[in-house]
Amino acid sequence: LADRPAVTVLGLPFAAGVHPARAGSFTLLQFHEVPDIAFVEHQAGSLYLDDGDEAPYVRMYERLIGMASSPADAVTFLRDARASLP
Repeated sequence: LADRPAVTVLGLPFAAGVHPARAGSFTLLQFHEVPDIAFVEHQAGSLYLDDGDEAPYVRMYERLIGMASSPADAVTFLRDARASLP
């Protein structure tokens, strides 16, 4: 998939240490003409956050992108991991 023009594969190396999304996953939905929406699942259900409530998730996403390895390093890591499987 990494060879597709609309796909960017990133990875967060273990050496990055503690990261801002350690409390759980989220999905950030970004569209061209619509404000961002954060989708968060948790034990009691799920939430769609918008109207400014998504801002912490946008900041978290931007911070994660800044901490991530390069796309080339991420692909190399995944290929090496796949090659090491029995």
